[in-house]
Amino acid sequence: MAGIELVRRSLYEEPYPIAYSLFFIRRAGEVFQTQYESYPNSRWCDPVASYIKVLFDRKIHIDDYLWDKDANFYIREFLLSLLPLDIVDKNTGTPAIGHPSSGLFIYIK
Repeated sequence: MAGIELVRRSLYEEPYPIAYSLFFIRRAGEVFQTQYESYPNSRWCDPVASYIKVLFDRKIHIDDYLWDKDANFYIREFLLSLLPLDIVDKNTGTPAIGHPSSGLFIYIK
């Protein structure tokens, strides 16, 4: 999955690693806030992750009674957020993004 690349608008620019999409989406967090039922009186702690979790909960129906959809979501989201730590600048050989992407896993105990 980490090998997937985002094509840039210009053919002359190098593609972005897929993990950049997490940062691009979170820059648009205010758009996701409007999808919250209590908006504008209340806001999501992480609007992107909260909205995605709502979508997953609606679409993924696993019949196994031992399946914990919350725990499984947070585990996968956390692993996805670690992808940016593997991005290395091709020219300098140094990390391009020195921190993980955010997510709901930060707010859940």
